[in-house]
Amino acid sequence: MKGSEVGVDAPVGFPNSYSTTESKVFETKDALLKGASEIDMVINIGWLKSQMYDEVKNEILAVRDAAKGVVMKVILEVHYLTDEEKRIGANIVADVRADFVKTSTGFAETGCTESDVKLLLDEVGNRIQVKASGGIRKLRDLLGYYELGATRFGASNAHLLIDELRETLFY
Repeated sequence: MKGSEVGVDAPVGFPNSYSTTESKVFETKDALLKGASEIDMVINIGWLKSQMYDEVKNEILAVRDAAKGVVMKVILEVHYLTDEEKRIGANIVADVRADFVKTSTGFAETGCTESDVKLLLDEVGNRIQVKASGGIRKLRDLLGYYELGATRFGASNAHLLIDELRETLFY
């Protein structure tokens, strides 16, 4: 992608975030040295579910410090969380000033839902942005998340969404 306007987004702690904080910091620095322009970090779900909020916050801050100057998204993996855990996680992510809170890695059984996106948007307000990701297979779903206020979207089969858009616009 060198020389193009296309950025490279690097995963950190994928897919389950079981690696240590030090490993995530190393992954971040290494990815940036190799040309990444954005970082997607998976939140430590075990810590969040165990109410180890200081550890969650400190880990995000450590990766954030390593990712200075680039966009950082923190993934909650909403499939595994209760609504209360989603609220707490979203607020931690917003409080440490990551750029985005993201719904899913795409590895869980389900991705985002309209209720998840709305919940995250309600929690973070205009402090940070929300990326709806995982399970977006129809253009109407993507547009629904956009109408709610999500500003980025992740889809494994984005080409199908583009084909659907082309059919809508040109046929």
